[in-house]
Amino acid sequence: MEKKDYEELLTLAMSTGADFAEIYEEDGNILGFIESEIKNITQTEKLRNSRVMIIKKLFVIKQARRKKVATRLYEKVKEKAKKEKCDRIEAEVYNFTPEAKAFLVSQDLKILSYQYELKL
Repeated sequence: MEKKDYEELLTLAMSTGADFAEIYEEDGNILGFIESEIKNITQTEKLRNSRVMIIKKLFVIKQARRKKVATRLYEKVKEKAKKEKCDRIEAEVYNFTPEAKAFLVSQDLKILSYQYELKL
């Protein structure tokens, strides 16, 4: 894959509001990507002021799963979060992605809350 192709993909990721995006590739093939954003949380009754890196998207193609691609991408986010002086990392995951939930738990992330929906 050519450098301009990566630049286009990263530009696309950043245009969706991401503060950080990383693509993982081997032998010219994209195997996965991660996007995250940084939010400054203002103190409330239950939360103190904090800077949070939020993983918005993490995707690994099926053929590359269970080969540490997600772990490598997640490590890049951790490095960036430390560099940006974030207090913690959070991730948003849909309920229908048990593999993603299991991966995040394996990386020592804890469940913070549940979000509910009523379709109309």
